[in-house]
Amino acid sequence: MENTYADIRKKQHLDITVKVVTCRPGSGSRRAFEMTVEDVDGTSFSFTVWAKSPNGRDYPWQEGHWYRLHSAYGEVWPAGRELHGTGKLEIEHKGVRPTDRRAKVLYLTDTHLGKQTGGHKNNSWKLDTVAGFNAAIDLAIEHRVDAVVHTGDVFHNDTTNGIPDSIEEACHDGLTELANAEIPFYFIYGNHARKKGKVCLEQFCDAGLATHLRSRPIVIGDAVALYGVDYQKSWDHGQLGFERPPSGVATLLCMHQSVAPLTGNSQPDCHLQEILEESTIAIDALALGHLHTKAEKTLTDCTAFCGGATERLTEELEPSVEMITVEKGAVQRKTHPL
Repeated sequence: MENTYADIRKKQHLDITVKVVTCRPGSGSRRAFEMTVEDVDGTSFSFTVWAKSPNGRDYPWQEGHWYRLHSAYGEVWPAGRELHGTGKLEIEHKGVRPTDRRAKVLYLTDTHLGKQTGGHKNNSWKLDTVAGFNAAIDLAIEHRVDAVVHTGDVFHNDTTNGIPDSIEEACHDGLTELANAEIPFYFIYGNHARKKGKVCLEQFCDAGLATHLRSRPIVIGDAVALYGVDYQKSWDHGQLGFERPPSGVATLLCMHQSVAPLTGNSQPDCHLQEILEESTIAIDALALGHLHTKAEKTLTDCTAFCGGATERLTEELEPSVEMITVEKGAVQRKTHPL
C-alpha cells in the first residue's frame, strides 16, 4: 500500500509518492529547497531538501510533477508532520501523474453479524454470519487489497437480541486482523445500525480500526475516490452534496438504500437517474447494500451494483464478495464466492 502523510513518523525514513506543489530555493545555506508537496490522498505538507543531500540539492525539481521519494526522513511537530531530504534520499521522477495509479478494493455488504437464521418462519435455516465475515477478511488479506469497503449493516442488531458481546468481539478481531495487515476498513451505516451499532463502530473508529465514509473523498491508490451516504429512513436528496475529488481519479459512491431499477420494490427509496442528476460530482460506480440480492445496472457512464451478502440471507442468494480493481479510470469487478 502507498504511504501517505499519516504514515510519517518522527525520525523515521519512509518511501512515499508526492507531487511538488510549490518549490523555492531554501532560506539559508543549509537548505537547498523548501517545498509544499501533496500525497496521493491530496494532503499537503512541507518537504525540505537539505544541502547535505547529494541527490536532492542538485535535482531539477518541477512544480506539478510527481516523485517517488525513497528514504525520506520524517519529523512530527505540534503543528503537523513534515518530510526532509537528507543524505539517504533517493528520487524517482514519475511525471505529471504517478504511473502506478491502481487500486484494488474488496467490497462486501450486509454481513448482519449476530443474525441467527435466514429465510422466514417455516422456511428458515441457521446462519454463521461470523464465518462469512471472517472469510471476507481472509480473502482481503490473501489478495493484499488496498482497502475493504462495507456498504452497510455490519451488525444485525435486532430489537430483541441487540449486539451480543461475543459478536462485537468477533467484529473487533476481524478488523484488527485487517489493521495488522495494513488494510483500512471503510463503512457506512445501514438500517440495522441503530444506536448500539453506531456506538460499536464509532469505538472502532476511535481505535483506528475503521473509517466512516462521508461526503469528503478518501482516495485509494491515487486511482479511486470513495464516498458514502448512510441509510436514510426517509430518503433525503440533499445527501448528495460531495467535495470534489482530485483530478484524474474514478469515483465510487457507497449507499444503503432501495434504488430503482436495481430493486424489485414497487416503492423504492430513489432512482439511479435521480442520484446521478442530483449528485454534485460525477459518479463512476455506485456500490449498494440493503437489497440482499445480486444486481447490476448501467446508466450513462455509471455502473450501479449490489453484491448481495456474505451469508445466505435469502434462499436464492449465494454468499459472496466482490474484488473491485480501478486502473486508469476503468472500474472492473470480479465476484468471489464465500
